[in-house]
Amino acid sequence: MPIAETPPVTAVLISEMIARGDGRARALIGTLEEAIREDGREGSGSYPLRFSTIARSIQYLALALHEAKRSGSSRKLQPQWAEVLALYESFIGAYPALDLLPKAITDDDLVGLCGFSTKRSGSQKLNFYSAMVLFFTYIVEERKIGDAEMDFIRSCAPEGERDFAARIGEWFRTAFTPGSQEQVDQASRSKARRHEFPIVNIGYTYHPSRNEDFRPFFEHFAVEADGNAHFVCYRPRNEHPDQLVKSFLVIRSPAVETETFRFVHIYQMPSKGSQRRISIGTVLPLEGGICLVGGQRQMTAQKERTVPFTNLKIVVLPWAAISIRERIFGGLAMSADYSGENLVSRIALRCTPIAHSDNITLDAIPLSQLEKDISQDLTRERGLVRDEDDRFRIVASNGARRIEELANNYPTHWDPPPAFYELGRQQTITRNLLEKHHIQEAIADRLGSDNDPKFRTKDGTQFRFWRHLRFGPITGE
Repeated sequence: MPIAETPPVTAVLISEMIARGDGRARALIGTLEEAIREDGREGSGSYPLRFSTIARSIQYLALALHEAKRSGSSRKLQPQWAEVLALYESFIGAYPALDLLPKAITDDDLVGLCGFSTKRSGSQKLNFYSAMVLFFTYIVEERKIGDAEMDFIRSCAPEGERDFAARIGEWFRTAFTPGSQEQVDQASRSKARRHEFPIVNIGYTYHPSRNEDFRPFFEHFAVEADGNAHFVCYRPRNEHPDQLVKSFLVIRSPAVETETFRFVHIYQMPSKGSQRRISIGTVLPLEGGICLVGGQRQMTAQKERTVPFTNLKIVVLPWAAISIRERIFGGLAMSADYSGENLVSRIALRCTPIAHSDNITLDAIPLSQLEKDISQDLTRERGLVRDEDDRFRIVASNGARRIEELANNYPTHWDPPPAFYELGRQQTITRNLLEKHHIQEAIADRLGSDNDPKFRTKDGTQFRFWRHLRFGPITGE
């Protein structure tokens, strides 16, 4: 059996290409340098070409060199810049063909990099960042430090950055394959056109298995029409707490299994005519719950990548509901209304086989009409699934009660905090704590109880305080 060929050391590969007069190696180092500098200025880079990743890697290297020395002593852990500089000197000496990298660097250069003080202005030394990338890759690939130091670096690095040196080596090797330089150039040009607005990168660390924990739930409710899972969402309306804003959520399957799921959320208010709002983002199965994190904006006819989001959209769902595949379950949502006012609210989700928002009525639903509205949706849904398919089967009355309970911002088991006291007739504070039943009795005396309401609404509906006054979403006011 032939022995598998060992991939060439990155620095060796680049040196050999420069020695042969291959201009691609020099051009690629220039591309690497500019990508890192641009990330420092704009914060729009992608891993592994991130300014912050490089700075952390060098910082961990400097700390690892001291950690191995102090061997559990009480001496304060501090970076060993002098030893890093000595290693860099040996790196430059080993590869003289890399003459476009700075011959010498100082501890001020390293402190400026790792302290992020050069992030905006950039280092004054030509190809300094490319040198740091290749230097760190050289340290890892050629094992210039011991196992203890390597273990320290791995333990400090975020989980998503522990393969930094390997990814850099792969980046260079891929760029040197036939036809790849043209692809790199084309990708760079398309990147410049793709985003008219700056991009904000946010990193999350979570175990990949969490994504696989979510997959059975997704596949259970995915429909044949598009292979995605769909949900009808309900949250209290800001202006009218006795109404629910009905919206539509799609969770999309990732194109590659290693990627995260994506979501699209659409809602429309009758007071705004045909104008809809859309949220687009990523499904993050974190330890504490399923987090849908994305951006929100008005829907337009333009391509979505050229229109900026005006607000964040975050929905947090409990793992328990996902694990047992509940047809109706609740969560918390943070978004903004049409006026841009931030709001936080409880939200209820019901799985549905309806595959597009155009095929369902998005509206503000009065609580008194919720059961009827659900019945109408269930009638549409029956024609989309086989009779024996009970994944989406619910009873409209039971579903309405469950949604009303989950999407109610009124805390059902609320007790007044100890700081509340009952006021006497002379408006003096007494020592008697204000209990919950005192509040209910006072409301019943003025407005009546749920069983015996004293008032009616304009349309003749009896006003039941604890049911109708549901406390709308918490706003930014």
